[in-house]
Amino acid sequence: MKILVAGDSISEGITGVSYLKKLEQLMPDCEFVNLGLGGDTIIGIGNRILEHLKTTSDYDIIILEAGHNDILLPIFEQNEFMFKMTAFTLRTRGSIPIKDPEIFKGTYLSTLRAIRKLSSAKLFVSTLSCINEDLTAISNIKRTLYNQKIRKLVEEFNANTSEAYEEIIIIEIADVFNHYLSEQPQTSYLLNNYFSAFIKDAHNNITETAADALSGERNLNLTIDGVHLNSKGAHIYSHLFYQTIKSALM
Repeated sequence: MKILVAGDSISEGITGVSYLKKLEQLMPDCEFVNLGLGGDTIIGIGNRILEHLKTTSDYDIIILEAGHNDILLPIFEQNEFMFKMTAFTLRTRGSIPIKDPEIFKGTYLSTLRAIRKLSSAKLFVSTLSCINEDLTAISNIKRTLYNQKIRKLVEEFNANTSEAYEEIIIIEIADVFNHYLSEQPQTSYLLNNYFSAFIKDAHNNITETAADALSGERNLNLTIDGVHLNSKGAHIYSHLFYQTIKSALM
């Protein structure tokens, strides 16, 4: 079975612990293609996956994990100079955030319909995991709105399909993260400074042990910085993805 995963840095798996490597271990007979790209938004992810499918469309499963940076990049634009420059550079690359949840929904839905025209693969869409482990943070309040739109667009897509294989399956990573974090002491931490976020964390997390040690220093549960995964976060991702795929194919 051939599986395409398109997403942002969480799927790319360079910063923090890669859930996709763990998923590959759970599904050793499958061939995975990773189209994760750090900093990308639904616009960038959509453009990249459509270009990819024009030349390679023989996938059995396509998974989309998108939306974190549609929330994060506008936060960067209100932050210190280097964060602003990072957001500007990503925009120039084509990773343009959509600040309005309803427009986000429409863009995502259009992307899925365009994917369906290029591939008959089974489609899976993930909700968004935490953006700050403090569930009361403004970034997570926004995430709740975006997750509502993701659920709604899947509902709308499925209401207009004529064959069972065309239906999109939602991977509810948001619910699992929210439930876990709601039962733990929560620390407000979200990419707190530029050096840590884009230099130290990206280059020092070579092992799961190092990533988990960083989480411990910051009193975090599932991430190293409020977004990118530690070993426990990656475990939750990989096992939920695996279980959802397995159930959908039964």
